[in-house]
Amino acid sequence: MEVKDQEKLLDIIRRKYEIAGATEAPEHVLDVLADPLAATQEQIDKIEALPVVVNINSEFSAVLTQAGADTWNAWHWQFPADERPAKVNAGDTISDTLWHLMAVFGPHMSHAGENMFENCLITLKELR
Repeated sequence: MEVKDQEKLLDIIRRKYEIAGATEAPEHVLDVLADPLAATQEQIDKIEALPVVVNINSEFSAVLTQAGADTWNAWHWQFPADERPAKVNAGDTISDTLWHLMAVFGPHMSHAGENMFENCLITLKELR
């Protein structure tokens, strides 16, 4: 099978292995890296089925909604004024570690809860 979008395929491989910090790739991945245009659908399916592993020390950025800004500000209010980050507003972008995101927003997130981030998106800044 001919791969029509080589860049997409390479991006999938990059995402799966760089985010996971994998040191050794399975043979079918090495074959695809050696010749992406000769990749079979079976090889592509195997690569797409690989789990994505993210280190919780990875940095992220996110644009906050009003609920997200309120939650961020309230959580940081518990610290002395000289240790708090500046207050944020809806539309502001925050950057921090993933574990901090979980600590601040985790207790306030649920299936029916308010969205904390614009379009429900966070962006990982680093891959490991």
